Amino acid sequence: MTEQQIIETLATKVMGWYWIGDGRVNKLNGEEPTRWNPLQDITDAWMIAEKLYIGVLPQSPGSPDVMKFLAVFETHPYDRDIEVYAKTAQEAICKAALEAVA
Repeated sequence: MTEQQIIETLATKVMGWYWIGDGRVNKLNGEEPTRWNPLQDITDAWMIAEKLYIGVLPQSPGSPDVMKFLAVFETHPYDRDIEVYAKTAQEAICKAALEAVA
């Protein structure tokens, strides 16, 4: 899956928004379509985390190039535990959300 496909899937399947294209989403509340990229922007990723009750925990101390994050669901709305490790918190959130809606 490309980065654009991941963002589109998260926008539509997780957030329930309409995908406009070129990285823009319509949040259905009368606002102008806005750019949204939870893979790069932690603020956008936290929107997903709040919606799906995902918690993120750092897993290794040290410099950012060796840091890993664990994303887990605080409540288990799915029939399985989902644990995802990634290099950034926003990447871990997005991977966990994708696995949940897959």
